[in-house]
Amino acid sequence: MGCSIRIIDKKNALDPYDNPNYIWSPRSLQLLQAFDLTSMLVERGQRHWRLETYTNKGYGSNAITTDRRNHNVWENEATEFSWSLSCECDRVCRAMIDTLQQRGVEIQYNHELVDLENDPTSATASIRTPTASYDWKSQIVLGADGGNSLVRQKLGIAYERSRKSSAVFYTVEATVSTNFPSARSMSSVTKDENTLFIVGHRNNKMYISFEHRPKWSRLTIDDDVPLILAQKHIKSVLDPYQIEFTQVHAYRRWSANERVCEEYAIDRKYFLAGGSAQTVSPEGLLGSDLGLEQVHNLCWKIALVLKHRGSPQLLDTYADECQSKWADTISASNALIHLFTCKTPTSGTGLNSTPDRELGYQLHRNKHGLIGETPYHANLVNVDTTSTISFNSHNSSDTIQAAAAATMRAQCKVHPGSPGTLAQNSKLKPYTLFSLLVSPSSKTPSPPSSTKNTSTDERPPRSRSSKRRWRSRSNSASGASRFLVPFLGSITKRHYDIPFTSTTTSNSVQPSSLADRWRMIKTTHYRLVDRMLSGSFSFTLLVFAGSIAERENLALLQRFRRHLEEPHSFYKRYEKLHYPFGYRVTEQHQQLQRSSSSSSSTQHRDSHGWRDTIRSSRSSTTTTSSSAASFFRFSASLFPSPPTSPVSSSAGRSSFDQPRPSLDTFTYRRAHSTCSTTTPATSSTINNNNDKGALFSFLYITTSTRTEVTKFLSDTKPSIVHATFPFGLDTVYLDHDRDCHTTYRAATLPATNNHRPTIVVVRPDGYISARVELHNDTDFERLDQYFDSFLRPPIDMTSAAAMAADFYEL
Repeated sequence: MGCSIRIIDKKNALDPYDNPNYIWSPRSLQLLQAFDLTSMLVERGQRHWRLETYTNKGYGSNAITTDRRNHNVWENEATEFSWSLSCECDRVCRAMIDTLQQRGVEIQYNHELVDLENDPTSATASIRTPTASYDWKSQIVLGADGGNSLVRQKLGIAYERSRKSSAVFYTVEATVSTNFPSARSMSSVTKDENTLFIVGHRNNKMYISFEHRPKWSRLTIDDDVPLILAQKHIKSVLDPYQIEFTQVHAYRRWSANERVCEEYAIDRKYFLAGGSAQTVSPEGLLGSDLGLEQVHNLCWKIALVLKHRGSPQLLDTYADECQSKWADTISASNALIHLFTCKTPTSGTGLNSTPDRELGYQLHRNKHGLIGETPYHANLVNVDTTSTISFNSHNSSDTIQAAAAATMRAQCKVHPGSPGTLAQNSKLKPYTLFSLLVSPSSKTPSPPSSTKNTSTDERPPRSRSSKRRWRSRSNSASGASRFLVPFLGSITKRHYDIPFTSTTTSNSVQPSSLADRWRMIKTTHYRLVDRMLSGSFSFTLLVFAGSIAERENLALLQRFRRHLEEPHSFYKRYEKLHYPFGYRVTEQHQQLQRSSSSSSSTQHRDSHGWRDTIRSSRSSTTTTSSSAASFFRFSASLFPSPPTSPVSSSAGRSSFDQPRPSLDTFTYRRAHSTCSTTTPATSSTINNNNDKGALFSFLYITTSTRTEVTKFLSDTKPSIVHATFPFGLDTVYLDHDRDCHTTYRAATLPATNNHRPTIVVVRPDGYISARVELHNDTDFERLDQYFDSFLRPPIDMTSAAAMAADFYEL
């Protein structure tokens, strides 16, 4: 995050006796996968593919199972996980602690927070250790210290009880010996009015939860149920299946009481998450998912604000989104509690209603909550459509549309691919335009996870005439063949394949196990979420280009590229010129400034003030010199100057007046970064920003077939190809049977089934935040308005003057 982090815990270490079992939803597994924790936890936990329900009847020799059903409550298209994972608390905590230590963050045990004071610019925490006490100042305080949170109490935030239930539940954690068919699965067993909720685990371990009812215990509701009586009750409900308790590890009592705090954030400085913000029942099923989602939601927003790349108003959306997630989580919690108690909220109200049908309906209705992909409500970041709602408009029709969208969300009628929902993991063809350009007449290489390409598209012609026709077309462009032929030749010889990063060898490796063989015969296609940028703080713009055979689509894409080059576009302001918001000049940059100013720049005064004019050399320059040149272009933009093209390397010259290489130079620069330190001098300012340090990344998706793409690359001038896809052809993917365009509801052209270019913005946490249908230049301006609403920092001339003085060492 670019800042120091301090984590304190008043405990001595992890408590081995308090070790509940946590159920991690597919969404939580997706978040943990970003830190390479999922595979580690899978080795230590148990996967659950479905929820099984049993209905038993009778006792002794007359006991039978009358009904058994499977509910695929974790099956989804938004994540790569269609199962949940159960794992003990200590194993999860140890894996997270190891990951934090690898990133230089350590947890300080035996450090207890005793007081918290608010300062105008920071918060002062009084911390006590066994040997001493000290104060610590911090810009951000995150309270995740459980239900008795001292942070919440010091802030004076009430802890409301949203639901108070008189029901009492018990959980037995034991190693057992049983013939129950779902001993390692998640299931519920019902007999008469009693229900057992069973979570199977490794090494014959089971977590069995049940409701205490005086009818079978012969005790009052306030009395504690002895362990022997609880074991007898479990055997009675599970009959006709037998179970023997080898060893009991834990026996806990809990109640289904949900509590939530009134406020999640105060003064954009204090935040609450996890158990300090809410309590969710059943224990360990939904609360861990909600807490992990809250922390991830807060971290990327804090990172953008602290890096001065986002407005402080961005932090205000945290409380709104926590409340929306809480409401959906409570709905899923109610469904699980009714499963525990063998009751349904609408039992017997329907004409053909039965408890089993009502249970299936409740599980299906709250499936998004169990998966962890419940949508966010509309706010500053999540807008329903930037084509119909103006951000600064007070029109009543806009308000009506926003209210209608909010009503649909409340009725759970949100469609996948809409703003506020989790980005769907749709299918893509296993190649990009770049791989088709490198070997247009050879067999397309398959992705690393497969051995055979099962694409049904027609392959491009293998005749030599197509190659000669493509080369003659490239030679017609000014200076194109000088860049294209040597680069393609070197890429072919050195086997540099951008889409497929795995190293290939001549010796085939035989699969060592059945699981390895299964991995090698997976379907040959890419997944959209896997192709997105893996950085933690980047917005991904999915450009659904439709068919590139449509001239109208190409014109819109080229206009979008020209808009990105304009100084007032969101890309120029927040990606290229973000240095004024917190940039610090290092000694290395000062040396680059002195060396570059003496060799490649001249300073002169004009009617608009001082300005540095960078005269680019025609010889190749190193990557360091290129970064220095872009740094000085930034310093020139601090002062007013006549409007010039941001792509031009000399003042007063348009980017389209210069000869452009046949493909994006930065694509080749990235491909040859390991073998060469020199780069061509002629390049566009719009480079491929799909790296971890970029604020924006772009992915283009087209519905054109492989034959249409090959014809487009061979018949189109390279300059036009570059103007259409400025971020490189390795970022342009082919849609798999229009799966992506359909899932993300890309706009269609009138009276046709062809899709119009549509831009979908995906937040750093994987949720869709905006959707723009491209019609004219007004839509590009609305996209700028959208990012201005939460990325533009507040203007403070005093701090700006101090920053300029610090920059020039005044």
